[in-house]
Amino acid sequence: MFEHLPFRKTFYVPDGTFRDEIAEIIVSPMHSEWFYQLEEISQKSYLRSVRYFMEWFYKTKFKSTSKYNILNLYQEYRVNQCNIKSGNTGVNIIKLLMVENLNSNNSITKSVRTLCNLIIKRHRTLPIHNAKQPSLVSWFNDIPWLKFDMNEKDYSQLGKPRILSESFIFTISTILFEISEHKKKIKFASDSLNNKIRFEVL
Repeated sequence: MFEHLPFRKTFYVPDGTFRDEIAEIIVSPMHSEWFYQLEEISQKSYLRSVRYFMEWFYKTKFKSTSKYNILNLYQEYRVNQCNIKSGNTGVNIIKLLMVENLNSNNSITKSVRTLCNLIIKRHRTLPIHNAKQPSLVSWFNDIPWLKFDMNEKDYSQLGKPRILSESFIFTISTILFEISEHKKKIKFASDSLNNKIRFEVL
């Protein structure tokens, strides 16, 4: 079923294990009216999330009991190994696809349905830790060459509000000055051209 889907074979190669049953549950809803009614940007997000999941799913070895925790294990993998924020792991999309299929597909066997329900039930979303708010200091620290081009004292002052305020005023003043100068040059060139045209007419 769904062998004709152009994206199905790119997601996973069946290996004859429980993975195939789970993979089919996840992939099948993407060939349904429900999926095609989603916005294109949402469809791409789903396809991308499923592809990432399948790559991990089929290369990871699971113990007999750990298969019930695949959503949690994948979530931890994305956060700890891929440095993805807990809210952006794609697990919720995988979970939503499973739920969608379980609710709309009556042909799923009892054993597969039980397995999927246990996987969904055991899933626990990782808490979203408050990310550190970016500061000028952290921003400047991400520009390593800048530190070497300045002395330590000046570099340490970069993140201070007073320095920021003065830099902002100087930057805006410079931009306004340059705009004014260019407007003068344009006006002068325009006046010169008009005078030349007027002289030639006379």
